[in-house]
Formats: sequence, structure tokens, C-alpha cells
Amino acid sequence: MWCMPPISAAHANTTTAARRYSVTTDARTRARTELRTITGADNREDTHEPLTIRAAAEILGISVDTIRYYEKEGIAPAPGRSSNGWRLYDQAAMSWLAGVIMLRGTGMNVQEMKEYAAAYRAGANDEERLSLLEQHHAVVLERLAETTRHLRALEHKITAYKTALHGNQG
Repeated sequence: MWCMPPISAAHANTTTAARRYSVTTDARTRARTELRTITGADNREDTHEPLTIRAAAEILGISVDTIRYYEKEGIAPAPGRSSNGWRLYDQAAMSWLAGVIMLRGTGMNVQEMKEYAAAYRAGANDEERLSLLEQHHAVVLERLAETTRHLRALEHKITAYKTALHGNQG
């Protein structure tokens, strides 16, 4: 499973005042639990400095615009803000974004990600979120089976061309 790399203080260019978040402690704890499930992260507490959007994007391997888009669409929660208004991403926000990237990487479309995020924000029970993920899992398995069939056909075609070009020389 993929888990977030530790975020060093070198990546964070924030002040103590900038570490204030608009997220309540209960919501933050609930988010940590949910996000660790998605990303496979360990259970250590969030002891890392928050990151600016540029640093977060660099670590996650996505663009700043992508992060803003996910926030605008309600897929990612609004981040905390520094005293000067800069977006700040704590470990929970980074884990959530990593989970979104994983879901997108498996082909989950934006609408499905919005549904999952909305279910989470609404406090939907685990069964509802599990159902959404199981449905997506089934789709991913179908695509994987189809890709495997295509790969076998491609390998067969390559073998046929090699045989035609080189005969039975090996």
C-alpha cells in the first residue's frame, strides 16, 4: 500500500500563527482515521509542519491547479489558511489528496469522487462508503481483465511478427 512520505520541516515555510486550522479536532481525528484507511498510512500523530499548496503539489506529483480543482469540486476539503491567506495542508489533507490521486489513478471519475467525498462529509456510515468503493473495485477488476486480454493479444501479435521476420530462429 502507498503511504505518505514524512513531510519535513524543510518543506514547510510557515509560522506558528500560520498553523491554525479551520478544522475542528473531532473532524481532524475522523479524517485521519478515514484517510489512513484509504492510503495505508500508519497511526502516528500528525507532527509535521503544514505545507503550502506548491509544496503539497510537488510532493504529490500533481499541479497546483489540480489541487484547486479538487477543492472547487468538493472532492478535497478546504485547507487551513495561514495568517496571510495561503493554503496550508496538514498530514490529514495530504493523505486525503493522496487517496484522491489513488482513486483517480484507478479510473474513478470526478462525479464518483464527488459522491464519495460528499458521503464522507455528510457522515455517511461505513457501509455506504464501502459500497461506493466496492462498486468501483468491481469496475477496476473488469478493466484489468480487459487489459489483460488485450495484453495477451498484443503479445500474440508480437510473437507472430517475430516469427514472420526471423522464422523459427528464436
